Amino acid sequence: SSYSEDKLQVAIALSDLGSPSSIDINVITTDLDNNTYDHLDSYFTISNVFGSTETRSDSSGDSGEGGTDFDIVKVTAVVTTLY
Repeated sequence: SSYSEDKLQVAIALSDLGSPSSIDINVITTDLDNNTYDHLDSYFTISNVFGSTETRSDSSGDSGEGGTDFDIVKVTAVVTTLY
C-alpha cells in the first residue's frame, strides 16, 4: 500500500484470493472508530486478465461530516504484475 495527499494505492495478490476469474470491488472510507463517511454507489467487477482496467467515478462532496479527507472521487482498478 502507498498513500499520497490525494491518492491511496493498494496491491492485492490474486493468488491470495484463490486466483479468481474476476474481482468485485467496492471502496469505503471510515475513521478509526469505524464511522463510515463515503462509499461507491455500487461495487464493480474487473476481470483478472492481465492489463484489465476499470474506473468508476463517485459524486464529490458526499462524505458528510468527514469532509474532503474522506471523499471518494474516483476508483481505478488495474490488473498488472509487480515483477
